[in-house]
Order: sequence, then structure tokens, then C-alpha cells
Amino acid sequence: MTISKKRKRILCITIPAAVIVIAAGVVFWLVLGQGKSYQPFEIWRNPDSNAIVYCAVKGEVDSQTASEQPPPFYTFTPSSDWTMTQSATEPSEYGYYDNTDYYQSPDGATLSFTQSFATSQILAANTDSQPQFPSYNSYLDPAYLSEVWFGNTQVIYYQEPYTDIVFENEERIEVDSTNTGVYWVHDQSLLHLSCDQAVELNQMLEWMTQVDYNNLRQRVEPEEEPIQPLELERGSVQVTEMEDGRTMSSVEYYRSEGNPEIPDNPVMPTFPQAPEGWILVGKEDDLPILHLEKYVDDQGEILALDCTTGAGELFQNDAGTTKLYLPFSGMGWAELEDQSSVQDATVNGNPAFVHINQDVSEIAWIDGYCTLQLRCTKPLSEEELIALAEQVS
Repeated sequence: MTISKKRKRILCITIPAAVIVIAAGVVFWLVLGQGKSYQPFEIWRNPDSNAIVYCAVKGEVDSQTASEQPPPFYTFTPSSDWTMTQSATEPSEYGYYDNTDYYQSPDGATLSFTQSFATSQILAANTDSQPQFPSYNSYLDPAYLSEVWFGNTQVIYYQEPYTDIVFENEERIEVDSTNTGVYWVHDQSLLHLSCDQAVELNQMLEWMTQVDYNNLRQRVEPEEEPIQPLELERGSVQVTEMEDGRTMSSVEYYRSEGNPEIPDNPVMPTFPQAPEGWILVGKEDDLPILHLEKYVDDQGEILALDCTTGAGELFQNDAGTTKLYLPFSGMGWAELEDQSSVQDATVNGNPAFVHINQDVSEIAWIDGYCTLQLRCTKPLSEEELIALAEQVS
């Protein structure tokens, strides 16, 4: 069949036009048909510099719902050179959950993985650039934030410098360090990986891939602590040498330890009457945990009786921590290292500690389910402290 010149011209025009229409349809499908990726973070930028000045989680879960139940706990498995030191599914040594898994590397670095519900919350805000906002106690400085996309996941990445405090041979040293982390949202959970060292973005994204969203963990209910009588424990300074040659110092204060059985309505030991030369000026009660009595003499010296049910720390800084002002300073570093700064004694047959320096005279002892302390700004001898303590009943 012979095609006329006119028909050839029509075909030549029609075929390219069809190609253009098809190509336009493909572009339209790629641009609009794929749908926009979900953005759980609200980000504001400086219009001149494009720098982030505000970052917040839009919120997937209301605060009340989040407070009534724990989030789902996904499994995070870093490389084998990281050792887990605390699991989010197990209560900490203080008896509460903090929703964070902690890991430590052989060189002393710490890696944490925190899981919480994605409630409306601010991650960072620059109030200088956005003066209409009130001041925020934000964890991050937005100057160190960047927004990246990992597949279809919006990620907030940061490297923020901070000053760490270390002790070397009892000398306090400030060390410049860097905290690195990423935030992202999966389902209804806000997830946060953080390392106390400078870490490249690619490494943080690689750690993100090691979160298993299909392998959920359940919280471990804490076992009831067995009943144990109270015992007095001495304080100390402990020095640990790190692999990098640095030394890390930690302190343990004088304290009582144990888990005595405490009645529902405990009877708190008190002075039956004010000791001779002292006048009662105030009491504070937080029953069934705490009972406090404050006395003064005609010279303005202060005597305080502190009774706590169960275990407690001894000889601590009390200034400003109670309704009744008690200007007692805690034990210093040198005294914690010097075991002779605290003497063993007894009060009515119960074990006691006596601590006397130029600022305070104090005695602590245990009696049944109670930990007691007598602290005085007036210089007193060990014998005088014991005599006062034995009047408490």
C-alpha cells in the first residue's frame, strides 16, 4: 500500500506528540503519583541563611496515652564490640525504667538507644532568631542540627560539642567532647540513638538499620527485694584506670543499706522533750518516710534530728533542701578518702558513725527500720553526741 505525502506528514507530527504526552504522564506519575513522604518533624529555618532555628516532633500520640503505657520496645543490636550495660526493659538500680538501652565500647564510649512515644515535643529552638517563642529548656542547639532523608525516613542528625569533667589524680579537668545522635519516628515511636563521641552520619544511619521493628521485647517486672535488716556502710573514693590511660574517680557516701520491713504507720523516734539548753523551733513530716526536728540554743546554734524509714545517705549537704533551713555541708573529698574522719560508735547498742570537723558535729545510727542522724553546728564531743542520741526514743 502506498502512503501519500500528506499522510506521512500527519504521522510524523502525531508520533512525536504522542511521545511527549506519554513522557509527561510518566513525569506526572513520578512527581505526584508516588505520594509525599511523611514528615514527623516540624522544622523552621532562617529565611536568609536557611539554618535550622526550630525543630519539634509534630506528635503521633497524646501525652496522656503515652503516660499510661510503655512504648513498644524494639530490638537494637550493635556490633559485638559493644556491651549492653542497661536494658530499657529492666528497671535501673534505682528501681525505675528510663526507656533507654545503654552500651559501652572497649575504649569507654557510651551508646544509648531511647524509645518513647512520639508526643508533641520540642527538640531544639533558637529563641534569639525566633523571639516570639518563650524560652525553652531544649536539649539541642539547632545550630548543630541537620535534616537528612534515609530512604523515606526523615532523620534529624546532630553533632553537638560539650565539656566533660574528668578527674586525674584528684585533679578536676575539663575535656572538650562531642555528642552525636539521630532522631527518627517509626510508627508511633520516637527513636533516638546517641553516642558520646564524634560519629559520622553514615555510621549513625548504619546503626539505624540494626533496629529490628518486628522483634518486640517485654518489660521485666522487678523482683521484690528480700527483707534485710539495715546496716551501716562506710563511704570511700574509688579510682578506676581506663584503657586509654585516664583515671575516673567516683565516690560512695556514708549510708545505711538494707530493706527492712516497714509498717504502714511507722512510729518515728523523737526527743520526748527538748534537750537541755535547746528550744524546738520547727518540725517537718513526710510520713511514712521522713521526720525532722530543728532546735536552736541561746547562741543561735542549730541542732537537727533527722529520721528516715529504710536506707538513706548520711552526712549530706542539707542547706536549702528542706522547709527548715539547715546549714550543714556534706563530707568533702578528702574526708571520704580518710577513713579516720568517721569513728565507729554505738547508740543504745545500735551501730553508729560519728563525724566531727570544724563545721559540724554529727552522729548517725540505725534503730530497727529507721536511719537517724543528729547534726549540730555547735562543737560537740563524741561523748556529747552519743548522750544526745540516746535521749531519742
